[in-house]
Amino acid sequence: ELRAASVRGLSHRADPGHVRQDSYAWATSNDRLFVAVADGVGSASHSQIGAWTATRAAIELLSSGLGDPRTLGRVVAARIGATARDRGVNPAALATTLTVAMVRIGDADAPWRVAVVEWGDSRASVFTPGEVVEGHPAWRRVTAETAAVLANDVPALPLHAEPTARGTAMLAPGDVLLVATDGIDAHLRAENPVGHGLGHSWTRPPSIAQFLCDVDFERVGARDDRTAVAMFRPARTGEPAQVPMALACSSRGKLVVITDE
Repeated sequence: ELRAASVRGLSHRADPGHVRQDSYAWATSNDRLFVAVADGVGSASHSQIGAWTATRAAIELLSSGLGDPRTLGRVVAARIGATARDRGVNPAALATTLTVAMVRIGDADAPWRVAVVEWGDSRASVFTPGEVVEGHPAWRRVTAETAAVLANDVPALPLHAEPTARGTAMLAPGDVLLVATDGIDAHLRAENPVGHGLGHSWTRPPSIAQFLCDVDFERVGARDDRTAVAMFRPARTGEPAQVPMALACSSRGKLVVITDE
């Protein structure tokens, strides 16, 4: 099952004229699922257009069989550049990150392979419900850990067409694949309550309303737009169900864990 949501961050809601700069798209083809998530660079005046163009172009290309990351990056960069020329602006004004994930859907009991390519600082992670590491939910990034970005100089399309990171992972039955912008990914650290809240909520596929509520969490310092596409792989037939649990949003959007026990 697939869930997706994209919301404006608090920093953008404070300005009525500021638009959401994130975008996402997805498609299926035979035994494959393709996901693309983009985060327009905040300092770029038309980055929301770049993000929208990048996700649509990436999904179109992947669905048509183009899987080479370098070629994909160059073609997406060219599409963004063409859009910029049509609008009479510098291509840098459409600067955006992009993360794509390709899932090969296989047998019910066999691992499913996930390939991820990133341009910039949006990320893909795998989560196993019920698995903890030193008491924390085990969110595992598909690509290698990178140093924290401390400035707005993230390598972004269309000026940087070469991928910044690539990786693969295997999805076991019951696993969750999350492709998200850094408005969410930056808060999935072990000690962060957001990672715990999402881990509790996503032990099984939530309703779309609940998923939207989860993505729209409130936390000090979490002011950026946030976008998430999550694929919930079915558990093996006969496996015990997770402990029933639900999350509710308060009037201020805070996560509240409510168990049925």
